[in-house]
Amino acid sequence: METQTLEMRGMKRSAIVDYFISLGGNRLDEHNFDYGDWSVHIANQGMIKYRVIEVPSTKITFTGHSSALPPAIHNLRMQFLSAGG
Repeated sequence: METQTLEMRGMKRSAIVDYFISLGGNRLDEHNFDYGDWSVHIANQGMIKYRVIEVPSTKITFTGHSSALPPAIHNLRMQFLSAGG
């Protein structure tokens, strides 16, 4: 089993939770989802301050087989990919 933690900044925790609900896994509680070969823990949302603005920050911990984590993490990153202009 392998564990990887990401810190997602700039998106609300509720949007992250909605994403994991949409994947159809088993929601164990407010923070944990299970998808068979991997599971995820979504921490409470915090705020990070950059000079004059604050942005939401949420840590997401993936646990599972080493072959299952890269696609799960990649798909999350693609879902929330954004670029400034």
